[in-house]
Amino acid sequence: MVEIISTERLFTNQFKSIDEVTYIRNGKQHKWIMSKGHDTVHILVYNTTKRKLLLVKQSRIPVMFNKNHYGDSTTIEACAGLIDGFTAYSGIDQARLTARAELHEELGYQVPATNLTELPRYISGTGSSGSSCYPFYCEVTDDQFVGQCLGEHEDIEVYELLPERVNWFLSNQSNTDATTRYLLQWWLLNIKENNE
Repeated sequence: MVEIISTERLFTNQFKSIDEVTYIRNGKQHKWIMSKGHDTVHILVYNTTKRKLLLVKQSRIPVMFNKNHYGDSTTIEACAGLIDGFTAYSGIDQARLTARAELHEELGYQVPATNLTELPRYISGTGSSGSSCYPFYCEVTDDQFVGQCLGEHEDIEVYELLPERVNWFLSNQSNTDATTRYLLQWWLLNIKENNE
């Protein structure tokens, strides 16, 4: 059994906090440094008009700093964002509103909330933050495109992926994250045949 004795806040800003947690396990005291961040949404988008998956291509400073992959700091990811707004809501309702806002901001599509298919929520960063990820799948059409609404510090390009290139992407792209890989594999197993 594990019992948390105390926590000490070491750092905090608008995105994350770092805490030292003191706990007892099997009668012995231990310490763990952990981060607490916002939960996130990730949305895999398929444009039925173009018959292409839509991802985002952007430069990530932590990737550049850590050199966690081969090449530059540019990553190709599913549309995503922090769940840090819509505070009058919670849980899946807050996640769904955030997902709609991120679709507009990063990819330029305005869709009704009913267009978002909720996938099983999971925990990310189990050893460091324990944040929740709310993944979604969404189909859009060209008629729903209204233009990107990027934030001041965002430089995002839309990356179009043909369905027949998904396996190639999964086998050859090292500049992507685990959630994008999960969403693309989910799409191969559940959706691809319906869109060929």
